[in-house]
Amino acid sequence: MRIPWLLIFKIKDEGKGVSLYILLPLIYLLFLPLIVLGAVVFALMVAFGAGKEKRESVQALIVHLPQLLAASWGTEIIVHSEKSDVKIVVK
Repeated sequence: MRIPWLLIFKIKDEGKGVSLYILLPLIYLLFLPLIVLGAVVFALMVAFGAGKEKRESVQALIVHLPQLLAASWGTEIIVHSEKSDVKIVVK
């Protein structure tokens, strides 16, 4: 399982082109507080005996999150308009 590392934006506007490369680990760091908060909520659900179905659904989401990120590997989005073209690639 490979997690994406790079997000590439390529914008071409009437002969001029711009490429923007974003390192995804930096974006993942922005989501770190949400992950910590989710872990605290899950721990509270376990500690105070939340329903088994709720607990299992949250646990499944946590376990399969890396697979969800890995599924985005190789995604390519291309948008054409009259004046410009935009291409987004996840590598």
